[in-house]
Amino acid sequence: MVSNSEENFQLWITLRNDFRKAKKEKNYKDIIYYANKIIELDRKEKSIGIMVSIFLKDIGDAEYKLMNVAESIKYFELAIKSFQEYRATHKLNKPDDFLKDIQVVENKIKKVLK
Repeated sequence: MVSNSEENFQLWITLRNDFRKAKKEKNYKDIIYYANKIIELDRKEKSIGIMVSIFLKDIGDAEYKLMNVAESIKYFELAIKSFQEYRATHKLNKPDDFLKDIQVVENKIKKVLK
């Protein structure tokens, strides 16, 4: 009998593969769809260890490509907050872990606002 955690892990693998395919094909609507499904899965199954911040950033990028400026900024801001929360609540390998990621997202917001 397969446990719920094992089922969720298999779902994670499937969603991640579908997400990667959408990114490769530059299918922005699918990027948003699969990223949201992955974030939803993270809420149910924290043990997988999904880095939600990255998917929030990718949603922001996709929204920007679809010309949804307000949505892109919203998701970029959520990504920054998520990176900061991760830094505050997890043991980091280096003191500057994810600071570059935060800077990249901040620069994306500046670009969108130009």
